[in-house]
Amino acid sequence: MALADDSKRTPFSTNILKESKQLMEELKDVTGLPISKLTDLAIKELYEKIKTDGVILKIK
Repeated sequence: MALADDSKRTPFSTNILKESKQLMEELKDVTGLPISKLTDLAIKELYEKIKTDGVILKIK
């Protein structure tokens, strides 16, 4: 993934995007669902978890 010279993304966030895209492609292959549906399901699950458990940040 090429970034513009004036991009505000850090190498860390770029790596996260690459990992996320790879995982979504693998899930798409396993489930047969389009990435947009997988994204919708992930957002819904995350929303429910935040609503019930609150927000917990872990930094590695």
